[in-house]
Amino acid sequence: DKNGINSSVLLNMATALKHRGPDNINIKIVNNAGLGHARLSIIDLSESANQPMSNEDDSIWLVYNGEYYTFKEYRDELINKGHKFKSNTDSEVILHLYEEYGMDFISRLRGMFAIAILDLKIDKLILLRDRVGIKPLYYYYDAGKFLFASEIKSILQYPGINRDMDFESLQTYFTLGYIPGENSVYDKIKKLPPAHVLTYTGKNLEINRYWSLPRVVISKDEISAMEELESLLLESVKMRLISDVPLGVLLSGGLDSSLVTSMMAHLSNRPIKTFSISFNEDGFNEISYARSIARHIHS
Repeated sequence: DKNGINSSVLLNMATALKHRGPDNINIKIVNNAGLGHARLSIIDLSESANQPMSNEDDSIWLVYNGEYYTFKEYRDELINKGHKFKSNTDSEVILHLYEEYGMDFISRLRGMFAIAILDLKIDKLILLRDRVGIKPLYYYYDAGKFLFASEIKSILQYPGINRDMDFESLQTYFTLGYIPGENSVYDKIKKLPPAHVLTYTGKNLEINRYWSLPRVVISKDEISAMEELESLLLESVKMRLISDVPLGVLLSGGLDSSLVTSMMAHLSNRPIKTFSISFNEDGFNEISYARSIARHIHS
């Protein structure tokens, strides 16, 4: 905000997201920018991994929601290039990747994420959303104010913003059950689309796509295709098992969750934990399928 940041308002915005991150809430105000973070601790449970997080000279700041699966290999590379780390978290690797490679750091990210980077050296805020939009990211831009958050309810904590509704989007919600594209139920609050990066300098706001699904057709025989699919799925599940806290699986008994769960059990050296929900109505209840899978893999 060009008129300055109120720390109480910033704290309210962060606290509104406590259900997303119950382990720690922090805020940081630098010049006319404020960053807040509600943390769910997964990798490196220490206080040194809390956010907002900065580089060595406090010239670059980060808040981030998500998980960066291949961070360890890049952490070693960055240490060899002279970067100093104060934590073992994936968040700090993202921060130093940007410091080392600038906007080219995006090509080195493999994971699910909503990222905000405040670069004080060039007075720029950078927002980034993962390639398929797993993690949400909303923003508001009006009259010298730029606000962003993982959920709309956080932005609504800011006093004096325009709360006019977008009735066309509201109608779409009641028709489809969701609002597609960049719109939200509020006229001035937008979603950053998947695979897009937003840059804001206080004067200019620019949004660009950084990735598209490659249009490639690969011809293989059925056996080779099955083997490659299995290999890719195993690699994908294995990457998501990196954690300093216990992991579990939501097992519905359908094909997708049963496949992922079975692969997790195959990769684990101990029985995994599976969780399911049953219903009294037979038309909705799939607990028998989930129970069959759980018994088969001894979860």
